[in-house]
Amino acid sequence: MAYRNPSPPPGAPPCEQVDDDKVSETLFSGKNSVGCGDKWTQHDNVDHVDTFAETVMELDIELEEDLCKLWDASINEDVALFLHEHNAGTLLLHVSLQSLSPRLSEICIGIVANLVCHRSVASCISEDKETVLLVCDCLFSSDPAFLLETCRLILTCLSHQSTCHRWYSALDTGDIRDHFLFILCSSTHDELIAKILLIIEQLMDTSQELLESWSTCELVSALHEASSLASSPTDLSHHLSLLQLISTTANGVAALGQSLMTSCLLIAWCLKTWRYYYT
Repeated sequence: MAYRNPSPPPGAPPCEQVDDDKVSETLFSGKNSVGCGDKWTQHDNVDHVDTFAETVMELDIELEEDLCKLWDASINEDVALFLHEHNAGTLLLHVSLQSLSPRLSEICIGIVANLVCHRSVASCISEDKETVLLVCDCLFSSDPAFLLETCRLILTCLSHQSTCHRWYSALDTGDIRDHFLFILCSSTHDELIAKILLIIEQLMDTSQELLESWSTCELVSALHEASSLASSPTDLSHHLSLLQLISTTANGVAALGQSLMTSCLLIAWCLKTWRYYYT
């Protein structure tokens, strides 16, 4: 007796058509991403709200699951290129800035942070001045999870030799500097502080001009405040690295001199903490 596989149900598409929707060799569905995009833009009428409004909306569970799948998939280069070709980066940035849902904002900026892990996407995004400024605007959020993903995005772009220079002038502003100092002085989030310090360190280590402009008494004081809140000695390496950079300029030496007590307290705190953890 002959055996065969059962026939497909009536109306089912041919096998060749089933694979037409897949992105390259992945199992990621292009149509699903487009449909997901329609949902996230309509989730809380993002075109009609103020940036960082105080009202908070919960993210729909089903939409959150779909977005998290997209977030995971976006680290794949083929998926990242597909999303970039459909202008997903710019759309996600606008949604993340305007959404009333902190979780939706976090996921959207997190997807963009994954996209820029791929050099070609990072180059295109970095060449668009308006997009760079949009990312910088994200730094003024008060949500730690959102700020973490924003910092990850910026650090990734700064790590690409071909794109990093486009971010220096955008980040070297009085408003961003003051906001970074505010975070260092007030946040107890170790990971966020570490990423902020890494961004500052990369800026200061880029050019003499940036090194001079960031070597201030205010930064020395902020480093002391941040160190007193650190819960792990490994976090303090960033503080000392910045102190070393500050000490290489005339302005920095003057700042350390004017804040001599603060500088001594900072170094003493680092040594005391390391001794506590490692002895």
